[in-house]
Amino acid sequence: MMKTTLAALMYILPFIRTTPLKEVEVVAEEGDNVLLQCPQDPQVNLERSLVEWTKDGRKNFVHVYRHGQDYFNDQKDEYKGRTVLFHEGLSRGNVTLQLSSVRLSDNGTFRCFVKKTGTYCFITLKVGKKVQSNQTQDDDLRTTRHPDVTETYSDGKNTAAILTGTIFTVIVICCLIGALGWIYRNELRRRFRRRREGEAEMPANNGQMDNLMNRAAEEGKDLDSNVENIQQDLK
Repeated sequence: MMKTTLAALMYILPFIRTTPLKEVEVVAEEGDNVLLQCPQDPQVNLERSLVEWTKDGRKNFVHVYRHGQDYFNDQKDEYKGRTVLFHEGLSRGNVTLQLSSVRLSDNGTFRCFVKKTGTYCFITLKVGKKVQSNQTQDDDLRTTRHPDVTETYSDGKNTAAILTGTIFTVIVICCLIGALGWIYRNELRRRFRRRREGEAEMPANNGQMDNLMNRAAEEGKDLDSNVENIQQDLK
């Protein structure tokens, strides 16, 4: 009876001084990499503390850290090469384990025990099956499907509208150019006509001046002859 009591005490003694933390659930897809975290007091340096990660039982070791280094002797074969404990965070109380390429067999509860703080936490990992590639191919087919009749008709209408608008614009520009050319041509004609009329008036004016001068000369001659006649009479 005494031996049985002592054995029971030795079994439960490690759990008496530990403090359980809140259980966390992590959901992943087959083949993903996941981070399992057991938060601690950031003021506590855990670089020399024992850290044990186990799954579904105390002796099913996933990853063990002791005396400042990883200890792989007790690690289960199914986790070899798939776990990384981030040492740089231990000095700040950050206990994080990366589990790579998760499998369906990884479904279950992971337990982290930190000896220096006497705490442990539980992380429940739920791994789902990877989405079938057929679904991805169907999505690609839907993405690259051929346009239906409605889309083709709509594209045709848009092209016709653009072509009609372009033709109309060209016609308007041609009309404007023709109108400007007609106005410019009429202005040139009007100026040419005015110039010709001015040149025709100039000879007529010159002829009138000549007649006036001739008449003045004749009148001058008559005046001179009259003066001479008067002078002879006085003599």
